[in-house]
Amino acid sequence: MSGEEKEFPDELEANYQRERRLLLREIRAWIEALSEEERNTPHKSIGGRLFTPLQVLHEVEESTQFGRLFVESYSRHRIESAKLQEE
Repeated sequence: MSGEEKEFPDELEANYQRERRLLLREIRAWIEALSEEERNTPHKSIGGRLFTPLQVLHEVEESTQFGRLFVESYSRHRIESAKLQEE
């Protein structure tokens, strides 16, 4: 295996971790703005499963399968938003 092939997965993981940190910051700010009741009310649906804001935070913090899907979705949304702003 060449050095380039080995570095590619590491680069993908570094990109994922960067997006994850940004999303965690946003989730925490979102949760701080919510009442206790709202923090425990389902807001997000993915794969047919509903998540409360606190559950979303946990999933992303733990990098679960759902957490990774949240990060991937967030990353795509950020890229699409940036493209729209450029137009």
